[in-house]
Amino acid sequence: MDATIKWFGATTFRVKANGLVIFLDTWLERPDVLPKVLAIDDVTEADYIFISHAHFDHLPGADKIAIKTGAHVIANGEAIDVLRSAGVPEDQLIPVSGGERIPLFSLERRKAAARGEVDIAPGPPGAPAVPDAKLAAASVHVWPSLHCLMPGGSHADVPAIMDTGKEYIGGASQYACTLDITFGMKYGLLKIGDHMPRDAMDSGMRSFADYVNGPARECMSHFDGGQLMYNFLFGESKTLLWNGHLGGYDGILKTVQPQPDVLIQAIAGRANLNGRPFDGSAAQFAVQVSQLLGEPKKVIWCLHDEAPIKPWTVDVSAATQAVERETGSKVTALHLASVDDETVLVAQPAADGDVSAALSPPRQHLQPITSQSCVSDQLSLEPDLLWDALLTPAQFLFPFSPVPSLGPGTSTDFCFGDTALAVVGQSADDQSVQNNFGAKATPRVGVEAIDVFSTPDNLTAEEEDILIAEHIPHVPPITAETRAHMIHAVKARLPQHEAQGLDANFPSLRHLDTYMQLYFEHFYPRMPLLHKPTFQASSETWQLVLSVVCLGSRYSLAHQHHDHVLLLQRIAQHMLKRDIRELSSNDVLTCAQSLLLFHQSQWLSGEWNIVMEVQFHRNILVTLCRQLLSREGTLMHTHASAEDANHAWSQWIQAEAKRRIIHFTWRWECLQATFFMLPPLLSVAELQTPVPTADAHWSLSYEQWHLHPPPQPSSTICALIARVGLGDVVPASLDQPTKSTILLSAIVQQAAESDLLRAMGLGSAGSTSSQPGLALGMGTMLSQKAFDALSQVGCSQVLRETDAGTNSNDFALLSRVLSICSFTPLRLLNSYSKWQTTDAGHSDARLELLDIVPQNFSRARHCLYYAAQVLQYFRTTRVATILDILSVLICVLYMVVYADIFEQRDPNSAGSGVGASTSSTEIIRLDQVVDADLLNGWLEVRNHRRPHITGVGLLHSGRSVPRLYKEASRIMASGSSVSRMAKDMSMILESQGKGYPPELVHRQGG
Repeated sequence: MDATIKWFGATTFRVKANGLVIFLDTWLERPDVLPKVLAIDDVTEADYIFISHAHFDHLPGADKIAIKTGAHVIANGEAIDVLRSAGVPEDQLIPVSGGERIPLFSLERRKAAARGEVDIAPGPPGAPAVPDAKLAAASVHVWPSLHCLMPGGSHADVPAIMDTGKEYIGGASQYACTLDITFGMKYGLLKIGDHMPRDAMDSGMRSFADYVNGPARECMSHFDGGQLMYNFLFGESKTLLWNGHLGGYDGILKTVQPQPDVLIQAIAGRANLNGRPFDGSAAQFAVQVSQLLGEPKKVIWCLHDEAPIKPWTVDVSAATQAVERETGSKVTALHLASVDDETVLVAQPAADGDVSAALSPPRQHLQPITSQSCVSDQLSLEPDLLWDALLTPAQFLFPFSPVPSLGPGTSTDFCFGDTALAVVGQSADDQSVQNNFGAKATPRVGVEAIDVFSTPDNLTAEEEDILIAEHIPHVPPITAETRAHMIHAVKARLPQHEAQGLDANFPSLRHLDTYMQLYFEHFYPRMPLLHKPTFQASSETWQLVLSVVCLGSRYSLAHQHHDHVLLLQRIAQHMLKRDIRELSSNDVLTCAQSLLLFHQSQWLSGEWNIVMEVQFHRNILVTLCRQLLSREGTLMHTHASAEDANHAWSQWIQAEAKRRIIHFTWRWECLQATFFMLPPLLSVAELQTPVPTADAHWSLSYEQWHLHPPPQPSSTICALIARVGLGDVVPASLDQPTKSTILLSAIVQQAAESDLLRAMGLGSAGSTSSQPGLALGMGTMLSQKAFDALSQVGCSQVLRETDAGTNSNDFALLSRVLSICSFTPLRLLNSYSKWQTTDAGHSDARLELLDIVPQNFSRARHCLYYAAQVLQYFRTTRVATILDILSVLICVLYMVVYADIFEQRDPNSAGSGVGASTSSTEIIRLDQVVDADLLNGWLEVRNHRRPHITGVGLLHSGRSVPRLYKEASRIMASGSSVSRMAKDMSMILESQGKGYPPELVHRQGG
């Protein structure tokens, strides 16, 4: 039988070797923001549990597993005392402190010894019977080790992402040591709830506080008890050493015998060498450890995955490169797989003809990105790789792919000696769910496995307080009957293994109703799709209610909302897989409304595979809209029923609701075309239905509607584009949503012709200037004129913080962002920044951008001004929607291009050339301009002041670009509680800010 190993996150592993089942640490029950790979209740067998030390992220769970399985626990005295108090039987506890050598026996062999059925080792009277050492299946040598230290003087100094390449020199004090960790735990981290108001915590900190005061409280200690490392001897050339923290004594490390073939090494924190802070980086310390241990053939990192508190993750790329460059060790990465997968630790010989299957990499599957370290054998991260180093080719389609993070629970073929290492791929299926960073998780993170949900009757007082505070009634509440019907209907659509347990795991009635009201409080004002005065949650509208709840749950601060979001997201994936037979003409409108809202929710997940799945089902929504358009002479034409004059209000609501779903779907198609280069599946010419009436009229109740004059007949989008382009309609006469739709429609029309000309080889970057004989088509010309007229109005409209959360600012925001995209197409911004491209694509984009610059420096400055305004707006306003997230991204990418290229090519720029004479005090603060003449002079290139951006400083090539990324990361983080996309984007931007090469332009010959 093969020997296998599996990683469950942090320092927790399961090893199966020589007939033994061994757990290394037992942190399986974790804070609820972290992925859970294996539930304690699912652990059915264990012979031994080894504990590195007694802290909250290592010891919890050992008591439950030991009591359930009868496993012996080998740990330091502090951990043993904790387990004894937790009820673990005394005869299962083995206290050690380092220096011990212990034979290991299977549980069955130990039971046989107790029954006197096998030879017994000598022992004192009354001691439990132990099998003779000759019957041992393996052995372990216990060695003293050290807990890591942390950089800085307090937790506030800890970086969000720990870089293993960063060097730390000296200490916060001359007595810096593990006592800082002990007292920091006792009086700081473990009492964080006493020091920080709950509403000041982010979701990770709240989940951490709940965890250490809840599930972990009875099985952990603030005192590590003395860090230990364990050297397992499974046979000749089959030795595994596990060092669960970044510390150690060099005198011990160099004397360990036998030297390990495989080293599991924690890589987080500041290294602790001989009890003193190590001067250097984690990468340098890891090299020393490898060398002292005789350079093990394989090294596996641990304690570097996602955490609920800073550091949220660890960038292991520097450590991987250093170890592989300076030693003979090779790094093996473990990722999240499924509960049943294991990593082959010692492989049995393959049968004839099966060698390639056993040792060769499998076929590649499209799957979420893995960690930087996960591809360490194939990829060495250099600074100028930028985004390419973070994204595999499958992810170039989407710039918001999750920041790389090692997912726990990987499956790889893991062999000792000279045996090859082969990575076993994992295909996506319905029984797997993505964890927060896109790694493959088990069904336990899915519908039937989320076991932390409350039923309606067991809300804590604190949870109830949160729900009461969040409950702002907009529509009638959800009834218990509707909830029950919803659960029944959802279960009918789920695979059987996921449907089990849904009743208990589904959000309580209180949670559901609060989430529904939060949708109308936060999301609805940005997309007023539904008719709020008549909205009623019922059994007939359960699908629509479910889509509303999916979005609303993202805005809650309830303790359980994160798990609810994951559960509802998984359900939404199934809801998108509609049976065409369900889509009868009677519920086309409701189906279309729910699908559009499900699409919005799934995109906010930020997970590549989920977004790709949405793309596969995208045409269903468009087809439903075509049915609602019912154009005569087409396949989609349907016969309308005769109108009833006695129900004028109901008929108006129905007609207006159809207009809104069609136009909001079209806007969504335009956003995908503009921001993701995904061609729209609808055409603007198909929209032969009037634009929606004003939102103020849409919100009227029955009584109010009859008191107001009927709305004036409106035109179609195409007609309005033409009339605005011809100057027959002034922008001021249009409402904000209509202007936004015209803007998006116009830029999509221009982009389509630009793409066609470029494909024909008749233009560069969408310009026909190289072909003077060519002229824009009439439709494109009118679209361009309409775009220019509207964007000018929108860019002059102030982005008001008081209007945040409504669609009033969307027109002003879109005007600025689309003006940037019109000047420097997004395909160039992405490619220049190495998003979604190759090195050749990056070079081509740079050449095109260099061609754009001399044509209009004034326009370049206008776009920089717009970008600065957008960032300033989102410094005080939460990034809450896909439009918000992509707007921030586009603005920062444009600023990077401006700093790297435009600022260098501007002949009047104070930053161009060494001999610039402009004083360092002659700056223009673009996001805080109060002098209109000064601003206009700069925009029209009449003065040469240096642009300054809050949080970044003077904008020029070099270090201002990393600062741009870091500032954008901070701004993007404001939306982390609502959107996983925003959180992942924030972390990617922060990572990019650390790795951007300051001299990129010069090295490229610019």
